Amino acid sequence: MKRSIFASGSYCQLLRQWTRHSRSLVSDGKQKAFCYHDNLLKLPRCIAPGISTPVREARRSMCTVAEVGSEQQEEVFHIDIPDDKHTHIQVPFRTKEDDPTKHNMDHEGLFYNVHKEDYVKYFQFSGQWPDYLKNVKTFNECAVMIRKPALEVCEMIDSMNMNHPAVNIVFYGKLGSGKTLTLAHVVHTYAKQGWFTVHVPMLIELLRKKAYTTPELIPSKFFEGQKYDMNDAAVTWLKFCKLQNPEHLEALKTTKEYSWTEREACTEGTSLLEITTFGIERRVFASDCVGIILRELKLAASDKKIKLLVAADGINGFFKATKIPTNDKKLLNAQEITIFHYLANMFQPTWSNGACVGTLCPAVACLNTEMDRYRSPYTPQALLQKEGFEYLDPFIPVLVPDYTTKEVYNCLEYYLDRKWIQRPQGQTEEGKKELILLSNKNPLELMSICSYW
Repeated sequence: MKRSIFASGSYCQLLRQWTRHSRSLVSDGKQKAFCYHDNLLKLPRCIAPGISTPVREARRSMCTVAEVGSEQQEEVFHIDIPDDKHTHIQVPFRTKEDDPTKHNMDHEGLFYNVHKEDYVKYFQFSGQWPDYLKNVKTFNECAVMIRKPALEVCEMIDSMNMNHPAVNIVFYGKLGSGKTLTLAHVVHTYAKQGWFTVHVPMLIELLRKKAYTTPELIPSKFFEGQKYDMNDAAVTWLKFCKLQNPEHLEALKTTKEYSWTEREACTEGTSLLEITTFGIERRVFASDCVGIILRELKLAASDKKIKLLVAADGINGFFKATKIPTNDKKLLNAQEITIFHYLANMFQPTWSNGACVGTLCPAVACLNTEMDRYRSPYTPQALLQKEGFEYLDPFIPVLVPDYTTKEVYNCLEYYLDRKWIQRPQGQTEEGKKELILLSNKNPLELMSICSYW
């Protein structure tokens, strides 16, 4: 059956090519070599005796088996690749400037090395693709491409008036276009400048894992009868925050007294590091500790004690209906969980001297649904829906596109340097063109396809 379908497709394509070339032979209008119907799927009515068999066979030979698809499909899948003499990018694919605070448009498309201590703080647990983290071990280094969206966002933040409320900036793009690494690059930049980073990298992991396991849901004492505490998720975030900002947490103090129970309380002037440690050790109070820390951070930023960067990967998950059940089998919305409520509240314009940056992930929108994450829309309006769009409004959307021609060739050179591409075909110009065609310049697809080469 498959062979007959393939043969019929090839036959129809042969007739299209045959008719096209027959028209070119009768351009003088005096004698017609072929008579044909308007319907190209039918056979020609007659063949003029003046056309010899070798000529007819030559016309047939121009129709190859590879031309099974229609001309319209060929235009859809066509990508613009330069000529052979222009395919090799005559620039280095690395930069010696490893300090992200000094990156500018001159470094666009180049890779910079992330030192081991910075990798552990800002990249190892920052929610990248599992395959990327495996490649870091395989390559024995963490190299991040400097991309234009990250440089543009850094330029925006540097030019903002910090006396005004914090501005929301949202990265969006296709699945696998590099939004998460772009966000991690921004976090790395401002962490090196001494900013306090409220980084939320594991949002999709929390939603995914809790969909298949029974979480520890406890009715919130602060939002009595309205929300639930997910203390295991709160402990995970407290550990990550402590890893990234130990000096800031030690220096900042609470502005008022907080009571845990009738006998336990923390006095005014307690360091936020003690609050963090208390939440990690006393899991039942972890969600409350997250709320206290975020409240004190907003106050400290507004009082110009610190500069604050809030970075969340997959912020559309803050407004998603989850499959996390309560004891009475009720499915919760993300805003009914205290930790998600506290983190989403950071994107409200109630504080100054900082900025909020997030990404929109199609994989979060398709989580626990029948939607295909590769075909789902990736625009802010489609992923945030009405509730999320109105919650974040106003915000600045920044598109993270697939690789440019320069970026994709630099990425291939990097893979060749790290021996990720080992076949001889992948080291030729034709092989690089084929990899670009197969991946359509998508970073995630390119990394996956190159693993077979």
